[in-house]
Amino acid sequence: MLAACYRLRRRNDFRRIYARGASRAYASFIIYRYPSRSSVPRIGVSASKKLGGAVQRNRGKRRMRAVCGELLELFSPGYDYVFILRGAILTAPYAQLREQTTQAILAINTHGGRR
Repeated sequence: MLAACYRLRRRNDFRRIYARGASRAYASFIIYRYPSRSSVPRIGVSASKKLGGAVQRNRGKRRMRAVCGELLELFSPGYDYVFILRGAILTAPYAQLREQTTQAILAINTHGGRR
């Protein structure tokens, strides 16, 4: 589970990260990263209605937050991260989702992303 101090909640924060952050796309999600003034990494998860009904969207967000909680030490302090979920997250095995998330975090931390 992802503790409250690590969660990104404000709409303006999400908008700022979408507009200015570096991004990378994967089968289950798109990850954005942008510097912040916080001393801890903050993580936000977003799912559009294209993903499905409220049950599917919330299930996907819970799965992603659980994975992020396990991989918290990989996130760089002083950065905000946003995950936009894609349809593959609903059917991907948990181990595969964890591996893909690990790969995404390491890649965006070292190489940045598309701007």
